[in-house]
Amino acid sequence: MDVALISDLFVQKRKSFGISQVSLAYLAGVSLPTLQNIEAGKANPSWDTITKLSKALGLKIKLESEAIDWNLIGSLGVPIIIDNQNKRQFSKTAETELKRAYFEIFKLNKKMPDREYESLIAYAMAIRDHEPTYFKTLRHFVTETDLNRRIRKMNFGRLIKLRRIAIAQMCTRTDK
Repeated sequence: MDVALISDLFVQKRKSFGISQVSLAYLAGVSLPTLQNIEAGKANPSWDTITKLSKALGLKIKLESEAIDWNLIGSLGVPIIIDNQNKRQFSKTAETELKRAYFEIFKLNKKMPDREYESLIAYAMAIRDHEPTYFKTLRHFVTETDLNRRIRKMNFGRLIKLRRIAIAQMCTRTDK
């Protein structure tokens, strides 16, 4: 959560309404020092406090998941087209993005473009077959049973081809 962005928004909105910090704190049901610290960027407000202030200022809070960074996932060796085909690196950020993608397709059943979906399934197959220890660390995101169920619904020949590409890219990836 970007507290600086939230505090700036609260200050702008409060000033546009022409109300004081004292008035806003009273309307929101938060202490004056809490509001002052938030506006000064010195606080890490709770979700409840942000909600109270947002309501008092007429702001709507909306949570959305960020778009998956396919270039970052591609840097792991997932067989998808990425901007820089020669750049292959493994980082915690890329790994987190991969886990988030698996969570969205396996747990949330979120729709995504067919090519990316097929590539992620093929990459999961490659991990399962060639890095079983790492595959076990993904158990909260993708299970053997769920993977096999999805494989049965897809063009197996295409998946095998993408799996081979993923394995080749995994083998040539430069870990940093």
